[in-house]
Amino acid sequence: DYQIKLRCTPSCAFLLTVESGPLNASQAEQQEGSFQGVEEDSRLALYEGLKSYIAVTNTNFITSAYTIIWRAPNELTYQPLTVRVTWVLDNEFQCPGIFTELVLTSEIVCGDGYKDQYEDCDDDNLIAGDGCSPTCEVEIGWVCEERQRLSICTQALVLFTPADPYEIRTVEGYETQYNMVLTTPIQESKFVYILVTPQIGGEAFIVGETSFEFAAVGDNAWNVERTVVVSAPGNRLVDHRRNYTISHVLSSTDPNYEHNYGNQGANLEPPQMTVIIEDDDGVDIILSRVNITVSEGGSDEFYTISLGSEPSGRVHIAITSEPAGQVYVTPNAIFDANNWNEEAVISVAAIDNSNLDGTVVAKIHHQIFQNATTDENYSLLNTDNKTIRVTVIDNDTPGVVVSPRSLSVTESKQGDYYAISLLSNNEKPVRIDFVTSEGIEAMHALGSYCIFAADGEDWGIPKYIQVRALNNSLEDGERVETLTHTITSEYLPYNDLADTDPAAPWEILVYVSDDDVAAVVHGDLVNITEGQDASTFSMHLLTQPTAPVRVYFDLEDASYVKIGLTEREGDERYIEWLPEDWSVTKTITLEALADSEYPDSTDNGVRETKMYMLSWSDDTNYNDILNKPVQVLVYDNDYAAVIVEPTTGISLDEGGSAIFTVHLATKPQANADSGAVYPVNIQ
Repeated sequence: DYQIKLRCTPSCAFLLTVESGPLNASQAEQQEGSFQGVEEDSRLALYEGLKSYIAVTNTNFITSAYTIIWRAPNELTYQPLTVRVTWVLDNEFQCPGIFTELVLTSEIVCGDGYKDQYEDCDDDNLIAGDGCSPTCEVEIGWVCEERQRLSICTQALVLFTPADPYEIRTVEGYETQYNMVLTTPIQESKFVYILVTPQIGGEAFIVGETSFEFAAVGDNAWNVERTVVVSAPGNRLVDHRRNYTISHVLSSTDPNYEHNYGNQGANLEPPQMTVIIEDDDGVDIILSRVNITVSEGGSDEFYTISLGSEPSGRVHIAITSEPAGQVYVTPNAIFDANNWNEEAVISVAAIDNSNLDGTVVAKIHHQIFQNATTDENYSLLNTDNKTIRVTVIDNDTPGVVVSPRSLSVTESKQGDYYAISLLSNNEKPVRIDFVTSEGIEAMHALGSYCIFAADGEDWGIPKYIQVRALNNSLEDGERVETLTHTITSEYLPYNDLADTDPAAPWEILVYVSDDDVAAVVHGDLVNITEGQDASTFSMHLLTQPTAPVRVYFDLEDASYVKIGLTEREGDERYIEWLPEDWSVTKTITLEALADSEYPDSTDNGVRETKMYMLSWSDDTNYNDILNKPVQVLVYDNDYAAVIVEPTTGISLDEGGSAIFTVHLATKPQANADSGAVYPVNIQ
């Protein structure tokens, strides 16, 4: 969208249009773009003149400035567009026409590797013949797909396997094969037909289908490989190695394949396939198979070796395979004049290793062992082409083995162990971290993780992990904790296990037994003596509570004992522990009232009372758990006695007299005057 601002002094009537082309050949078809939002401005109106010539006009003359929105055309073009903005002013004298030329550049760039919505394709160049034209249109005979806004173009072709060279080999009396498939999808309801045409008068023939149909979808879909089976009949002639040619004719209702292989287009021709037939009559090694598939851990496959002619001596064939460590094969086959026409059976087996090899293609080679071969003709035989292709299917998958998947541990005890190992060899170190919930810990020699070294050193050796319950001071009862695992490795098959293995994160359930019992620990007896310092009574908690714990105190008989050093809540006395100071020992005092609160001179002996305690807490383990009272014994400091004074030193003369006194040390519990002193006259 472009803004056209029109100003006139002081006011004006006008017509305005936008067009391209020659100045003196202005026609309605030269008009470009369209005016936007005219109906929303009451001062403006669209004016349609002769021959549908569209312009914008104003509806009154009182305004001297107007803003008109014009939208440029969006037809795909990479060239700039030159337009004239022309307006005609109307005044009292004349109607002058005035124009301004504008050059509008295209916002779309072909060949920049970014497919715009108006482009069919954009492959980051302006080269013709690569599927995307210099004007960013898909060329006939090609299919382009968009990958992150970059167009990847593929030519519609038929591909043969093998290729470069297009050759397959067989031996008289045996079959061989090749495959063909299309490179690009076929349009719906269109087809591609390939007719296989054997060489006239050749020595081989096609087994099975000779006409193949490719469709958009289904069993005959364009991307489903088709197999052509070729058989070479056996004979008894020494006719040596020879070639047999197979041609192909392609026809199609799909425009891309029709263009590429039709007479009116690229005029391509499908390649010819050459069948090399080895003579089995003569100095030759004859192999019964050229392709074998085996699986690790699977059964053996077999093929046979025979000679093409009777040797004059011993023929020793050494059998080897490559790459090493993939295939086991019978190491040799030995022939002589007695067994030359018998087939030697060769066993082929995949070596069951622990490596993540994927599917591997191995080769079995057959060579004449010169030092053990005495037939001159066979010793000179070139066996470079005596190769069997072996496809080895891997049975190894990455994985983690954790056993057992549940453990039982007790707080403050040694704990329990589980084992962890890998399912297959790892080319690079694999680290496994232990992720535990709050109440447990898992430890290996390295800490909270273990490492399996690279390249078969210890992948299958279990590592034993100790799991212990963290010893707390809470009575939290029986509980279930969890232990999981995370894996990191530069070896992608193991690094990606968290996303690919359904067993991840290999959870272990850990059942934890508590060794903590909620209790308020205190003595059972308090001794108090009248007239002495107060006695102390201490208490502490055995475990950490989850909420404050209070202990309230009450005496069975408070007439001669009092409780001190407690907090008060009304008439009630208590001590309190908070969860954060639960391990602090709390102390109260008990004191005899006699001699401290009031005078006492009576020997009351030993008096006994009880102190009752009540625990209260929102922690149910500590609520109302005190049910045994504490015995309180109060010892009197007054001892009953009859005191006589003096007790010695009295001397009398005959006829004389002396005085001594007798009184009580304490007030008797029966009526008596403990303060009286009685004189005694002794004569």
